[in-house]
Amino acid sequence: MGKEKEFAIDGKTVRLLMGKDLESPVIYLHTFSDEADNIWKELEKIGSSGFSLVSVSGLDWNSDMSPWPASPVFRNSNPFLGKANEYIRFLTDEIIPEAEKEMRNIPWRGIAGYSLSGLFALYTLYRTNLFSRVASISSSLWYPEVYEYMTSCKMQRKPDCIYFSIGNKEKRSKNPYLRNVEANTLKIRNYCESLGIDTCFTLNEGNHYEDSEKRIALGLSWISGWDDSFGERGIRTLGSK
Repeated sequence: MGKEKEFAIDGKTVRLLMGKDLESPVIYLHTFSDEADNIWKELEKIGSSGFSLVSVSGLDWNSDMSPWPASPVFRNSNPFLGKANEYIRFLTDEIIPEAEKEMRNIPWRGIAGYSLSGLFALYTLYRTNLFSRVASISSSLWYPEVYEYMTSCKMQRKPDCIYFSIGNKEKRSKNPYLRNVEANTLKIRNYCESLGIDTCFTLNEGNHYEDSEKRIALGLSWISGWDDSFGERGIRTLGSK
């Protein structure tokens, strides 16, 4: 890992872990807490860190990462406020310019997320044309009306590639929303394939909370080297029994 940079903006903590030089690609990762160091270590284990990583934490998760308002889906949880559009404007107008202040000739930008921020990463494609590669990892694609939205609205740009993954136990939920997550993920992945977007779907062993940092690192690795990182598109199963 090269140079590090950290700054706070509007209550959010932004960390830049620099790649090999100032002309490296950049991937933006929204995290529930600041897991950037552990994710970078996982990337180094698999020999994939040829990009700069910008980690954003300190988010109002159910507000900033949700695309439209929705009622709580868990008992005693907060509603989803649906302010992703506002946050995307803040991301593009404030965070990205500051994070990239010293960079030049950036070949591409990617965006990635886990859980609700994985849904957010996909949603940004419909609101801005800044990102050309997406990693949507164990994403909240159970979210109400998300499949209908993504298949009826037009993306601001057609991305180079999208990585999808899910745990093979995530669909085993008693919650009527969560039990649809794997089916919805596959339907959205297939829709993106129909648009001519290069995709990969990975089925990981475990539930939603297992090996999250490793899963994120695999997603970042795939989109960063999508030309030849795994060589084979389609569905992969990792560690299943």
